[in-house]
Amino acid sequence: CHKWPDGLPMAYFQAYSNTYAPLPILKQVYGPFISSPKVAGLAIATRCDCLDEEKIAWLASAAAVKPIWLELGLQSIHDRTLSQMNRGHDAAAFSAMVGQLAGRGLAICVHIIDGWPTETDEMMLDTARAVGAMPVQAIKIHMLQLLKGTRLAAEYQCQPFALLSQDEYIDIVIRQLELLPPTMAIGRLTGDAMSQQLLAPDWTRRKRAVLDDIDRKMARYGSWQGKAITSRRPL
Repeated sequence: CHKWPDGLPMAYFQAYSNTYAPLPILKQVYGPFISSPKVAGLAIATRCDCLDEEKIAWLASAAAVKPIWLELGLQSIHDRTLSQMNRGHDAAAFSAMVGQLAGRGLAICVHIIDGWPTETDEMMLDTARAVGAMPVQAIKIHMLQLLKGTRLAAEYQCQPFALLSQDEYIDIVIRQLELLPPTMAIGRLTGDAMSQQLLAPDWTRRKRAVLDDIDRKMARYGSWQGKAITSRRPL
């Protein structure tokens, strides 16, 4: 690409649950990218309930050839929220899967969502605190976005509920970052949605402004990743 002309791309299987198919099909899909010298590694988005030992063992063997990231959607550590989201699994199942993946040579990135209408600030901080204690290498933090055609968007249109403002979201993200180990990679600090699909909140369209505000406020507050769990600021 123009930004890194000498770099190699990662093959990112992002949308939906990309380990849902039987293993023979997964081998057909991922095999060419694993063997290709033009691909640096794979990032595979999936769910904790769409993995089993057979698939994990094969992915672990493939990770010996080139780096493989598994991106797991957690969204919240609170079972009530997961039920409202219709996730289909609870927090214990997620934690158990992370334990099953740990030490297998696979890198793990956890996705969480801030701003679910029934969650308090402390509940969102609990989620970050829990992820920070897991044997994972990265996290992606998203703001709840209401997309047209979804059940939650329809509920919002019938009876609007409170959504986080940009300032509220930024303050929560900063407090979450302070709870995460300094060694944990931060893959995302806000989400993207197709403009024509987004119903609310409108401020999430301005991704760069959100990221810039996080930087400015962290500098103003004297904040850094891991501040709440270590007194030593990383160099």
